[in-house]
Amino acid sequence: MNARETARLKRKYEARIQACFAKWATQIKERGGATDGDVFDTTDEEYGWSLLAAKPDGTRISIDLYLTEEKIREGLEPFKPNGVALHLSVVEEGGRILADFSPCNYSPDLWLYTRQGFENRFQMFEEADFAVELSGVQS
Repeated sequence: MNARETARLKRKYEARIQACFAKWATQIKERGGATDGDVFDTTDEEYGWSLLAAKPDGTRISIDLYLTEEKIREGLEPFKPNGVALHLSVVEEGGRILADFSPCNYSPDLWLYTRQGFENRFQMFEEADFAVELSGVQS
């Protein structure tokens, strides 16, 4: 994939990404946490989205999802094959990591080179229930 293809993925999956955040916001509220549900675009050299919330005890958390490119994370030379990956991070105020989800991280399978590979990986994020980590309360 190249930067243009990554931009296409971002546009194609934007609604589904927003739906994931809406689901996570609902799960947080159902478990006594709080969020206004506003998702912020945090794109810089990587595509990113962020939701601010609070655990039931009031501790603030940030839920961040990144669509990243191999050439950025690994410092690849231009014109080499370029994979993409998804990474979810949930961090509590003060920096404590509550959840870190990046399937196949630290393995050659982290980077995806086909649209179908990306679709399969994205479905893992859609199907996952991060509510315990997001809210700090088990149902």
